[in-house]
Amino acid sequence: MKLPVTALTSLLACGAGLAEAKAVFAHFMVTNTKSFGLDDWKNEIQLAKRASIDAFALDMASDDPANDVALPLAFDAAVALEFELFFSFDYAGNGPWAKSVVTDMISTYGSSIAYHKRAGKPFVSTFEGPANAIDWQDIKRDTDCFFMPDWSSIGAQRAVQLANGVADGLFSWDAWPKGPADMTTYPDASYYDFLGSKPYMMPVSPWFYTNLPGYDKNWLWRGDDLWFQRWQQVISFDRQPDYIQIISWNDFGESHYIGPLDDRQYDAFDIGRAPFNYAKDMPHDGWRETLPYYISMYKLGSATITRELVVTWYRVNKNGACSDGGTTGNTASQLQFEYSPSVMMQDRVFYDVLLTSNAHVEVSIGGVVQEGSWDQGPYQGVGVYHGSVPIGGAHSGPVVVTVKRAGTTIATVNGASITRNCAEGINNYNPWVGSAAGPSVSAVHTHSDVQSLDCVEGFGVYEFTGVCDFACANGYCPSAACTCLRKGEANPPNPTGVTGYPRLGKSGSFVGLCSFDCNHGYCPDSVCGTIPNDGVLLGYSPFLPPACTGGTARAGLGAFQGLCDFGCHLGFCPIHACTCLSTGILVQTPPKTDKSGYSFLDESVDDHGLCKFACEHGYCPDVCGKRPVGGGNECLVGDRMYSDEDVPQEGVGVWSWDGQKLDHAEDTDGTQYVTIVNLTPYRMVHTPGPEPYQFSVWEFGDVPSGKARENEVMYDTGLHVRSFVDTNGYANYKLEGTDKTFKVHVTTHIPDRYERRVVFDLGGMGMGWRELGFPGERVSVALIITGSEEYGYVNSLQLNNIAWMRSMYDVIKDRHLRHVVVPGAHDAAASKISDGGWFGGGTSLNTATQSLDHYNQLRVGVRYFDMRIVSINGGDFWGAHVNDETSAAPLGATGESLDDLILGINRFTTDYPGEVIVWSIRYMTDLDNKKHSSDDRYWSANKAAEFYTQLERINNRCPPDLGSNPTFDKRPLKDFMDANDGKGCVLIFTKGELRDGIAKDRTSSSIYRLGDHLDLDDYWAEDNRPGRVAQKQTARLLDHTRDGMPDAGDPDDDNYFIMQWQVTLGLGDMALPPFSIQLVANQATNPGLYNYGVNEMTPEYFPTVIMHDAVGLFHISDLSFENYNPMMQTLVIGLYMVSQNCNVSKIKHPFLEGAEAAAGSGFLSRARSPARVSSGFQTFRGVIFANGTVLDEAPPGFCRTCTYNDTVAVDHPEVNGTDGARRRWRRGVMSSPVTVW
Repeated sequence: MKLPVTALTSLLACGAGLAEAKAVFAHFMVTNTKSFGLDDWKNEIQLAKRASIDAFALDMASDDPANDVALPLAFDAAVALEFELFFSFDYAGNGPWAKSVVTDMISTYGSSIAYHKRAGKPFVSTFEGPANAIDWQDIKRDTDCFFMPDWSSIGAQRAVQLANGVADGLFSWDAWPKGPADMTTYPDASYYDFLGSKPYMMPVSPWFYTNLPGYDKNWLWRGDDLWFQRWQQVISFDRQPDYIQIISWNDFGESHYIGPLDDRQYDAFDIGRAPFNYAKDMPHDGWRETLPYYISMYKLGSATITRELVVTWYRVNKNGACSDGGTTGNTASQLQFEYSPSVMMQDRVFYDVLLTSNAHVEVSIGGVVQEGSWDQGPYQGVGVYHGSVPIGGAHSGPVVVTVKRAGTTIATVNGASITRNCAEGINNYNPWVGSAAGPSVSAVHTHSDVQSLDCVEGFGVYEFTGVCDFACANGYCPSAACTCLRKGEANPPNPTGVTGYPRLGKSGSFVGLCSFDCNHGYCPDSVCGTIPNDGVLLGYSPFLPPACTGGTARAGLGAFQGLCDFGCHLGFCPIHACTCLSTGILVQTPPKTDKSGYSFLDESVDDHGLCKFACEHGYCPDVCGKRPVGGGNECLVGDRMYSDEDVPQEGVGVWSWDGQKLDHAEDTDGTQYVTIVNLTPYRMVHTPGPEPYQFSVWEFGDVPSGKARENEVMYDTGLHVRSFVDTNGYANYKLEGTDKTFKVHVTTHIPDRYERRVVFDLGGMGMGWRELGFPGERVSVALIITGSEEYGYVNSLQLNNIAWMRSMYDVIKDRHLRHVVVPGAHDAAASKISDGGWFGGGTSLNTATQSLDHYNQLRVGVRYFDMRIVSINGGDFWGAHVNDETSAAPLGATGESLDDLILGINRFTTDYPGEVIVWSIRYMTDLDNKKHSSDDRYWSANKAAEFYTQLERINNRCPPDLGSNPTFDKRPLKDFMDANDGKGCVLIFTKGELRDGIAKDRTSSSIYRLGDHLDLDDYWAEDNRPGRVAQKQTARLLDHTRDGMPDAGDPDDDNYFIMQWQVTLGLGDMALPPFSIQLVANQATNPGLYNYGVNEMTPEYFPTVIMHDAVGLFHISDLSFENYNPMMQTLVIGLYMVSQNCNVSKIKHPFLEGAEAAAGSGFLSRARSPARVSSGFQTFRGVIFANGTVLDEAPPGFCRTCTYNDTVAVDHPEVNGTDGARRRWRRGVMSSPVTVW
């Protein structure tokens, strides 16, 4: 389809001497072009030119760095392609523009041949900014620009008058219908009422849907027929607009884009914290296909068709397919009456078909064909035909729209499928748009000047419905009262001679309509009469939709009662909080006060803006106040503490980068490794200290914020060394910018049982002292410190609050399950050998992946459990070390019984409520020596049902109603933590293979199938080399960008990622003692997590689960609870606290200097001692000796730099049992505790 260029040019030239030629612009968001090059700009411009668009209105926010990059490229491309651009200064995005900056930009670019001009003046517009109207007096004087702003927020009358009429014309942003109705031209007509001879720029937009809570935006306005109807209004409007601006070319966050999809332009979804990217895979290019026709009809009143085509659009999720995501139809934020989206949006397939003559249309949905029809056709049959068909309640599947004439197919669109599958379980209200063109045809012309014809179809609203319908159909359709939709040749009834007037008391807007209608045989007495009068001048517009004038709180939300009473009376009545009880004329809102930024103080409750509105307008009850989030405490992209500095990684070589197996456990080279993990905002500076001796290697160094450093020392074991005790190995550290210090003492005590020792002395930080001893073995140990000066510190000297998730509730409650890092236990039930009657022959070396039972794994912080459950000879259920359902034999023996596992988890959830625990049952099979066929090992339906019944014994399972959103990983953690009256919950997933026809879940009992309810990546490195495991797992991190958005190549990249931090060992790897699964984990694989893995994690790249063997152990021979390893728990606490990803956390990081978030959130509080974390993390200040003796406080005169034999007595004036000291006895695993006097 193509317009004759010569005809178009000559016609426009003829009109140039009389008035400025009409023009059509597209609103273009410059901020989306950060990664654009010159060719990208050329591509966008070429597409716009093909659509007959004359210029881009370049929307630019103040201080946006994208502006300086984009403008030179954009103008170079526009000059090369003979296209035009002009500036639209956005005063809403980043606030007002500086007057001098605006002046400079217009002066710099306004003279370009590519800059659009009116009467030789640079054409300039805005998005909002009426408060800065006075600036434009000077800007216009200095630049001689033609100024046509959008000041729609204050209405046409006030906008025309601002700054002594500084605007040369006005642009309206009012492009969408309000409520379940079609778009009207009343807003456009109001501009003509006040502009006089000044030009008007009319908005045209195809759609509006936004769900960007970061911008407080989550509503839609009706789209449906809008693209077609609005262009009919443009063509038929009795006062033709000087300009048209299409909203928009590339505003993806509001779903009204007509430009191409582009993964680089989706920042709005990240910054606006959208629950999903609703523009992804939703092209709108088809809407451009009819633009040359519409624009020609607007400019010339006629068009030429050389190719027929069809455009179709529809929503792929019908109303009710999934949750509405809190989206409303209309928005209370603009004092509109809110509706459910299902009331606003029609479940229909819409189509525009450009034809040279009538044709037949049919629509197939999932193979079910419907005959289409036309709701409206063009005058004389040449032009765009429009219609739609219902989708229907049961219809789903691919959509195919076919246009035929006389049995011959003209064009077919094969569209996206209608589906009940929704991203994040939320309906996508953004449409899919497609198009297809037929073959070229001989040029066919429309009527030569449609605009000169009569209106033959139109409508009115409210009291104007009947009189407008009649008048518009018969050639009289005044835009001040009616909306015309179609031009043609009217044939009104013969005049009757009756002179009509408005009925007494009715609006003067009825004068012309009653006069015309009554004289042509239609004189409704509800609005018209025969008594002469000019009507009344109303104090309101009779064309505005009714507003809420009274309401109450919704059932169960009594705390909102006063707020709903106040807000609903003034038109602010959000449907998710209030119920509107009466409607009418919008009540005048009281003037604003200085109370801004207020919200409901209970953070767990969304007040939908009630407190903000009420407090701003003079009513601020006690339930409202200022939360710490916002007002400077929201997460900001620029607030970063992670250092980008590389940390030396030489030490990783000893744990098998070269592919060698683990070194002998009996170390002969005297090497010891000490890793320091710095999860504070400060650099840990290695400061000079006493010269170490008795060492041949001493390599300690600085540790940047957010990083870890493995420090290596090597004892001098030569014959010249007389004493292996007097090593003087001290490393001193200072937290840069603070007065806090700590020491690391590496020493020996040969021939004591604990001949290798590391002492962490945090006395210089007001914290504790811990001595770790290792009997003749090289074990890499780690010290993890997180926290800050203002909020206190947490360290890994001792287990912190066992219910660590509940302790961090206010920090993590709003994060998705996928964004909460937790420790995981690999093959969690294999903590002991108990064949349970099967006699598999496994040993602790080749079978036991864990040493702690289920209850104690939970106590050391594990929240994700890799379970493999078997039935023994068709009988009882046990945990077992198996690697599939059908292997001839398991890899070892059975572990804990299912009974013990259930008792353990029920005991824990009773002792420590509020946690979220995941059981992932990877394998489910039967172990029976008599069953030689692998197929016989599959469970029967009865056995599976029996197993599910056993699982029902687990208390505090996550309630079944959580199943309303099938993807649990994308639900906020508070949904789980608050379940069961705040007791938290256990998520049970099955993954094992069962025969077809056997139930794989029991959702009514909260037992779910893994793939159906969790988008996850459960990655196994499958390597027996710890170094390679580390490489593979950290490389996998880069596949999981934590941005809340699906990746272009992988729609589930930001998912529930399980980092399997363990090696896969064969029997040859464990042929001789003392090698074992746990020894490899304890001495090689697990240390790599701290000295290597931590350095590869960032706020944008982190796992959900860090799963490993030998959880909670410093040493595999040490199984007392007092010596459980707190490193993993402290690590995940630190990873939460240093996550500075604003897509993950809404609140500013609590460690940032001056932040007030912690004080209000309850996580950390300055009101308490700096060493006390108010959430429940008690910083340890006592002493722990290598043999397990624990003192809650260091004794007076305690020598922090000394080492202690098993027989040494520590002088302590207080007796056991007092608050000052408490003796904790070891249970015969190692030698006697230090005596405390």
